[in-house]
This record gives sequence, structure tokens and C-alpha cells, in this order.
Amino acid sequence: MQQYRSGPKFLMTRMRFAGMRAAIRPLVNWTRLSAPKTGYSVIIGCSVDLRPILCANLQMLVRQRRPNLDRVMCVFNCTPDEAARLGIEAPLRERFGNDLPLQFVYYTPLQDRIIGAFNWGWTYSWMNWSLALAECPTQYALIHDLDAMLVRPTLLEERFVATRDAGVQFCGTNHYHCNGLVPADELLTTFEMVVDVPFLRERFRPIDLFNLPTTFKGRRVEFDTLLWAQTVAGKGLKLPIDVRDMVHPSQMICQFVAVRGRAAYTPPANNNVLMIPYFMELGGDARVLVEHQQALDESHGASVRCFGRSLDFSNLSLQHAQWLTEQGHRLDAAVHGAVRPTVRRYFDALQRIAAHPTPLRLRAA
Repeated sequence: MQQYRSGPKFLMTRMRFAGMRAAIRPLVNWTRLSAPKTGYSVIIGCSVDLRPILCANLQMLVRQRRPNLDRVMCVFNCTPDEAARLGIEAPLRERFGNDLPLQFVYYTPLQDRIIGAFNWGWTYSWMNWSLALAECPTQYALIHDLDAMLVRPTLLEERFVATRDAGVQFCGTNHYHCNGLVPADELLTTFEMVVDVPFLRERFRPIDLFNLPTTFKGRRVEFDTLLWAQTVAGKGLKLPIDVRDMVHPSQMICQFVAVRGRAAYTPPANNNVLMIPYFMELGGDARVLVEHQQALDESHGASVRCFGRSLDFSNLSLQHAQWLTEQGHRLDAAVHGAVRPTVRRYFDALQRIAAHPTPLRLRAA
């Protein structure tokens, strides 16, 4: 099969990751969990800039049947002082505290400074999950993506029960197929993954879960978060989620981090950034949706005013715009009984952009 990268590029990638791993390795530690509680915890890594999306996510979790859920751990990429200044906790506890057992986890100033310096989606996700796993008191944890909206109300319990009854340490939705790895490797993707917490904390260090470029079965590969650990120890279970049961525009958060942090960034063909205004509206912030619908309506070609920048959306295909529309419509109908007119107008505007793009370069605002 085709190699992940050429030899020189792969060597440079390994050197870059070696420096990154050396910097983040001391930031998180954990101890063995000798007496875990029964049941499971849900872990959600939360971007401070996208906190209205957490409201949408929690709104969907409230609809879940969850007799074995112990807690929902919301990990924010900020310090406790910053969270207090922004007033993060009080509105969430007031709105969801009676229905969900919420726990909030934050970065220390050192963690915030170093992870913020890298400003990369995968360093954020590793830090979020590692901090939560270090505090998690339950036998199992479900790593729940911020942008994954669960539609079918039995999903959480089904994944927990299947993992427990199968006696496995990893339960994922599909086999990973990227960066030199193939489905035949039988390594499970991370989103909506259930993991055995005592097993992870006994057999691995937090840094062992981080991305790793290396050779595997004679191939140059890059292990995504939690993939390398699966090659070392533990058993896995593949338990797919039907497309009708969850709305999840993958890599949306990583793309948003790139939009905010890289001046020369052009969203890729699987551009999911424009789902963010809808998710924010679903969480209660209608202003962002209205502003971005107006930006789509007033756009010139594929240049769209999006999150404070003029972004080039010429890579956005009509097919992908239609997929985003189907996702938004499905979720809105599940929550509100029908697709609301404001939501329909937004996705109609998105499809118009994709139908007649004019290639442009991203420029700073």
C-alpha cells in the first residue's frame, strides 16, 4: 500500500512530534484506580470559544436514558480563574444541573500556557481526555465529542452495557483508516469510544495516549489519540452507530481551531465549520446563526465572512453542503418536531455558496 509520507517528510514529522511530546509529557499524571465505582462517566472536551455548543450537547444528553451514568465531566481549555471571569459554570448548572450530574475540570496556568502555545486540536483533545481520565472514579468512561449530538435516546447505555458484557477495554464505532493505518489493523476510532479506566491508568501513562508517528507492520504511520495503546494491550469491540442516530460533523472543532489560529488556513473539502452557527443556535445563541446567514447571503463567490475572517469556501462541494443540510435538518426535527424556518434558511444559503463557488484565497480580516 502507499506509504503515509515520504521518508524525509516522515522524519521531520517524527522530530516535530518528539519535541511536542517532550513539552506536554509532564503536564498530566495519574495513579491507579484500585476501587472504581460501577457504571460510567461521560467525558466532554469543551472549547471556551464554543461553549454554546456544550448547551446543545447537554440538551441531547438530557434526552438519553442513563441509569448507569455516574457523571458528565466537562473539561474546559481554560483556568478556573478564567472560567469564573467568563461565568461558565453557573448558567450550565442552572439549566442542566437538576437533570445531569455535572463536574467541571479546568487547566492549570502552566497547562493552559503550554497547550495554548501549540494551539492544535489534538493537543487540546489529549489534554482534555487525560485530565478527565485522571479524575474519573468509574470503571468505564465514554469519550463524547463536543460536536456529537446523540439522537437515539438509548445510545449511551447500549455502548456501556456492550462494553461491560463483552469484557473489552475499548469499544469504538469503526476501524481507523487514515495516516497509513487501514481497517484490517482493527484499531478503533476514538469518538464515542468507551474505555476501561482502571486498565488505562494501570497500563499506560497519559503521554502514551498521544499521537505518535512511527512504523507499524512495516509501514510509516501516525497513530491518532488512543490508537497506539490499542496495539500494546487490551481487547476492542466495534459497535457502529447508525447515521440516523447521531449527528456528528467530524473534525469540526479542529477546523475551528485552525480557522482561529492559522492566518493562511483554507477549510478542506470536508468543511464542517459552518455547522458551528447552527449548533450554537441549538444551544441558545441565535445571534451567531443570524450573523452567518447574513454573511452567506452577502458573500461574493466563495468568500464568506466567518468567525471574524473572510474565508475561502471554494473547496466546499455541493454534495458536502447537502450532507451538512441533511444533518442539520435531522437534528432540528428530532429536537423541535420539524425543521424551523430560520434553520432552513441558513442551510439554503449554505448550499447556494457551494453551488456557485469562485476560488479565492483566504485573507485576514
